[in-house]
Amino acid sequence: MAVSFPLGDGDDDEAVLVAINTTPLVDVMLVLLIIFLITVPAVSATIPVSLPRQDAPVSDVSAVTLTVDAEGRLYWNDMPMANTDELRARLAPWRPPAPPFTCVPTR
Repeated sequence: MAVSFPLGDGDDDEAVLVAINTTPLVDVMLVLLIIFLITVPAVSATIPVSLPRQDAPVSDVSAVTLTVDAEGRLYWNDMPMANTDELRARLAPWRPPAPPFTCVPTR
């Protein structure tokens, strides 16, 4: 931005001249226009993709929390289990993919 200030004793004959240099503004706008013109075709271009369809119903698998406390007692979703045989019996019907297990340490 360029600004002219009057020189001299401040007579009214010399008026203040103010000029704004618009060249940097035009340069920035042209760069933004070029960037816009380059990116729009790249964003709007699509490639057809053939995705497989899912025929099987989605099963609702809930998460299971298995907890072992300091004394070695087992808890299945915060319910105490008698021993490891009960744990094996509860895990037996499940086949991969099994629900996610979370090990929660107790104090």
